Amino acid sequence: EESVSGRLRPPLWVKVTVSLPKLNLRNISAHKRFKNLALEKVGHNRNAKLPMDKLLTLPELRANPFGERMCFIFSSTKDGDCTFEDFLDMMSVFSEAAPKSVKAEYAFRIFDFDGDDYLGRRDLEETITKLVSPQRFSPGDMEALVSRVLEEADLDDDGMLAFAEFEHVISKSPDFADSFRIRL
Repeated sequence: EESVSGRLRPPLWVKVTVSLPKLNLRNISAHKRFKNLALEKVGHNRNAKLPMDKLLTLPELRANPFGERMCFIFSSTKDGDCTFEDFLDMMSVFSEAAPKSVKAEYAFRIFDFDGDDYLGRRDLEETITKLVSPQRFSPGDMEALVSRVLEEADLDDDGMLAFAEFEHVISKSPDFADSFRIRL
């Protein structure tokens, strides 16, 4: 195609192609998984919000003892239901590419059941119970285990773990980042 000045102009489609942002294949894969959870609901509705029970049909969440808790933490409305953006945030945090510090921050939030920004005795009991389910500890054994965790990790002896103390413990766990992952 020629311009007024006599030079060749590239066809319009070249300009359009060049101006498109590079597509992130991970986002496309995440959207496909999100959409497949409820085709009838998502369809072409970019604002669709999936109920937690649909999200928990994902094998990675269904098999995870913290699956429900993860949905609540990543839900922008804190009801466990997730928009695609919420879902993408979750998949990003659980991706291989996420920094260990980000994974630690979200792990802390997942384990902080009462939402007080500390891991107290009840939070630790709930976390341990979910990790060992369907086994159960006797109350005495649970008390001893929680006391042992606090003895090892509670650096300021206040009876609970602040994020910095939790992060310190996580830093000594070389397999933490690998176990805190969902593959798309």
